[in-house]
Amino acid sequence: MVNCSSIAVRIKELHTLEPVFEAGQTYFYDYNFWHEEIGISFKPKLEKTYKINLGFLEDRFTLERGIPKARIPNNFKTNKLLLKTYFVTII
Repeated sequence: MVNCSSIAVRIKELHTLEPVFEAGQTYFYDYNFWHEEIGISFKPKLEKTYKINLGFLEDRFTLERGIPKARIPNNFKTNKLLLKTYFVTII
């Protein structure tokens, strides 16, 4: 009987400049993506694995170039919470 477990932490960050096209104009947003995830896995038998991960994501946009109009925000962000579950059986 195999009985092992592990904990893993993953952090990912990305920065890019993203164009947005609106009413014939081009605006550029500084896009920051941040993702942190923690996971636990348990292997009660050689052929079975259970995993559960909890993650948090944040997307943040900041206007870098372009004069903002009423329909274009200067900055905004979104937050997401993720829950992933895995069950793997090797036959």
